[in-house]
Amino acid sequence: MRVWLLAVVLAAAHALSASAETVAITNVTIVDVEDGAHRVSQTVIIRDGRIAKVGAAEAVSAPPGATLVDGGGKYLIPGLWDMHVHSHREERWKYH
Repeated sequence: MRVWLLAVVLAAAHALSASAETVAITNVTIVDVEDGAHRVSQTVIIRDGRIAKVGAAEAVSAPPGATLVDGGGKYLIPGLWDMHVHSHREERWKYH
């Protein structure tokens, strides 16, 4: 779960700002694809491009100076890739 979550959060943090050292995504619902659970009202802290802390919003607060991202009404999921392709036709290789 942490590896999947890391991929998504790193992508989000990079999109926000390459110069931001600490990012806090607050009040977000995290989808655990291993067991299907939705963990509502979570906070994710990213420090220097790495997940530093994940937990319930009331237990994890954003550090001073962090870039805040309000995840209210939004979901945080693992990065998803389509790893299954059929490339037996050369003219379709450009699509894979």
